[in-house]
Amino acid sequence: MYSVRWQTGCAPCVMVLSALVAGCASPLPSGVPGIAELVEEYTHAVGDRRRTISIEIMQAADDGGSEEVLDACVPILNDRRRDMRQAAVGWLATAADRARGEAGAALRARTLELLTERAAVETDGRVRMAVAHSIARMRLADCVPVLMGISLAPDWQVAHSGLTALGRLGDGRPDLLSEITPFLIQRLSTEIEELGAKPDDGVTGTLISALGELDDARALDAIEKAYRASPAGLGCFCMDAGGRIALRNRHPVLDDLPHRGHELEITDAERARADALLREGQSHPSEPVREEAAIWLRMIAAEDTRHATELAAIEAKAAAREAEAGR
Repeated sequence: MYSVRWQTGCAPCVMVLSALVAGCASPLPSGVPGIAELVEEYTHAVGDRRRTISIEIMQAADDGGSEEVLDACVPILNDRRRDMRQAAVGWLATAADRARGEAGAALRARTLELLTERAAVETDGRVRMAVAHSIARMRLADCVPVLMGISLAPDWQVAHSGLTALGRLGDGRPDLLSEITPFLIQRLSTEIEELGAKPDDGVTGTLISALGELDDARALDAIEKAYRASPAGLGCFCMDAGGRIALRNRHPVLDDLPHRGHELEITDAERARADALLREGQSHPSEPVREEAAIWLRMIAAEDTRHATELAAIEAKAAAREAEAGR
């Protein structure tokens, strides 16, 4: 399940490089080797040295070396070693994400092309998961069909990553909801119809969580329908998705900037419906569903210290994004 409180929808390995980069706040010392040399050293390094090299490569991208990072990563995308391909995918996405202006747009388009090619031939599930996460970070319209394809993978972990990435892409690009929302709703309807006829691989819950990322009334309709038609095991996912929708009503700063003014933006009345869904969940026969509903209602009201602290941290990050966008 994915929420503003935690992320368990995708394996930790997908997020390793991003976490490493986020933890680096200090500038690089002078005399750091060139990007190509760093990438070459990474192929032989182990443990902490690999971690340091990843940080140095990303710092180099911050310092204007995004294109050099891309050029150095291209040959590694075909490396026989899974960990090298996975590292290259993460470096590519972060370098493109940090590039600015027209050059940045061109770099993201080129990166998406490389990642799309990788997705078409990659056989390792972990690398495909990393590819899905990285593609969503490009936030381009051409990402949608690629992620849809990944979400249909027979490997359930890969399918999860594609669905989660579609939710995140729709969250940051509401102009793409006309494609993303109907696709997710149709998938959810099919999965609910097939419940019990096949082993539970968790895809249904991931679909509900992905819909909870979207500022689209159609997504809320689908979440409510799933809550009433599906077994108790999916109730927690419905509470989580409804909670994120209801939370936006009280804390709009949590939304990414593109949400504002979008024609499909959820209205106050629809957010109230999400809030009502949570209150209904407090009376659910399943204790986990009741607990999930109560957690979200407390978080919305920020009535306890832990959730108030989490909200403050999220709002600080949102304010930082807004300040960066205004530069």
